Amino acid sequence: MSARRAPSLYALTLACLVFPGVARATPESTLGIGSRALALGGATSADSPDGSAPFYNPSGLVMAQRSELSLSYAATDFALSTNGAPAGVPALHTLSGSLLGRGTVLGVPVAFGLALSLSNGHLSHTSTVTAAEPRWVLDDGLPELIELGTDVALRPLPWLALGGGVGFLAATQGGFDVRGTALLADGQGSEYDSQLQHSVNANLVSVRYPSLGVTVAPLENWALALSYRGEARIDQRITGTLAGSISSGPLSLPVSYELESESVIAFQPRELVLGASFQLAHTHLNADLSWQEWSRYPSPVGRSGTQLTATLPPGLDLVLPANTTLPAPSDPHFKNRVSPRLGIEHALPWTAHSALLLRAGYAFEASPLPAHQYQTHFVDTDRHVLSVGCGLALEKPSALLPDGIRLDAHALWARYAERRLDSDGGAQPSSFSAAGHAWSGGATLSLAFK
Repeated sequence: MSARRAPSLYALTLACLVFPGVARATPESTLGIGSRALALGGATSADSPDGSAPFYNPSGLVMAQRSELSLSYAATDFALSTNGAPAGVPALHTLSGSLLGRGTVLGVPVAFGLALSLSNGHLSHTSTVTAAEPRWVLDDGLPELIELGTDVALRPLPWLALGGGVGFLAATQGGFDVRGTALLADGQGSEYDSQLQHSVNANLVSVRYPSLGVTVAPLENWALALSYRGEARIDQRITGTLAGSISSGPLSLPVSYELESESVIAFQPRELVLGASFQLAHTHLNADLSWQEWSRYPSPVGRSGTQLTATLPPGLDLVLPANTTLPAPSDPHFKNRVSPRLGIEHALPWTAHSALLLRAGYAFEASPLPAHQYQTHFVDTDRHVLSVGCGLALEKPSALLPDGIRLDAHALWARYAERRLDSDGGAQPSSFSAAGHAWSGGATLSLAFK
């Protein structure tokens, strides 16, 4: 890197790193994946015999009739406001895929699943905000990370299915180092003769979390399920070092600057779901009750500390910025929540080898954010979610095509109930309102094989 570009690169790098970050939920923990599941309001823990099982209930893998390959796309647009003004929450595009394989081991039905999800086409992308500005903390600037899940399931008894696996979240973290001599501007371009060397270190880090599930079918038309997904969080630590000297004419000032910043860039709460599914002829009635441990949500505000050391020559009196230490993390006092979900699916036989699937769902998600905050302006409200969808299932459409093809689509509308939030400790404004809507739509293509 030439000396002419080094000062601007240093300034840009420093500006990107020193602002505090915000911990957010992962997209999948708030939206879900798969058009069928989204159309059913997410109420599929006892009825997920497809590629969405790694997310909702891994034991559902072995309930599938055939192996399956699926690809999904979903887009979500937000119209949220704070104090009546648009919040500017960006749209979210999610691309996901899954692979489901079935077989038998010693006469016992077994299955495995592999699921992958990308947000906005990024392997790792996060944004930063300040703690003093109003922010829809669970919707605005969701981390765009790669998420991977692997699960296995078996059916030791005709009425019992067991499943489990591991999920992965991945992101990058690192630091920077700048050394050399920086020349002060003299009006004639002297700063471009600075001799600086820089290096940036970045590493891909991942965290793992368990997923477990059990499905019990005590009667032919009934299925009960219990699933568990572990907590996941990605902590980001950035360190920076600037060491060298600042020169102006005959004056040379040795300077050392060290930066340390810590934040949580992604968080997925521990979740426990109890579900039931009842099948009456061609109709499925599903209900889920999920518990999420949002009380362990870490402080959304990033923390940083700096250390500046300069050797001043005799007679030069400069007031240097005060050094700061990394503060202890604070507790944002989020609350656990219980969310009910309902879904209905009806199959209309179309021809001897095809069927039209009609779906609808509802979910209520209470906000885990406390109404009163201290020196922060994070925003969230209770959410009512209504969803509809349809699917077209084709059985053995051609000898040249897979054994089954299913195309699912969904549309979703979420109403964010109006809410008044308060903040003290110096944050402005001290009281603000929040409300809004969100829309989502997408499709899933599934190919089934014997």
